[in-house]
Amino acid sequence: MSEKRRKRSYDEIQSLNAQVEICSSLESDVAEDNFNKPGLSKMYVKQSTRGRIDFITPKLAAALDKCKISDRDAVHRLISTAEALGEDVEKLIINRSSIQNSHIRFRKERAEKIRNNYLVTIKDSVVIHWDGKLLPSLTGQKSVD
Repeated sequence: MSEKRRKRSYDEIQSLNAQVEICSSLESDVAEDNFNKPGLSKMYVKQSTRGRIDFITPKLAAALDKCKISDRDAVHRLISTAEALGEDVEKLIINRSSIQNSHIRFRKERAEKIRNNYLVTIKDSVVIHWDGKLLPSLTGQKSVD
């Protein structure tokens, strides 16, 4: 019984070695073909292209903020949504750092708008209320802080 197991495992190892040799020879052929082309090296056989379309809007960034979705979770959700809508994900800029940068940029813009709106209203008049409350004095004739 053990002799059969040894023979079977030996045959499996031999078949795996043969498959590895075939795969490595195919990879070397592809690498050599690509190496002969100008501008390519053996190390980088397939070069991926980066996305160029920035599609994150202030409304999308605000929705991600409101739902408390982290940048890393947003990457997964945006990729799956884009694929479901039939968009080519390779053309879109979807990564954690670009989402984080767009969040920062839109928050700064929103804060600047609020600051500018506040400066316009501050020119009219401002009433400041402190923590104190006016109560009648012990004599009851006037109110004191």
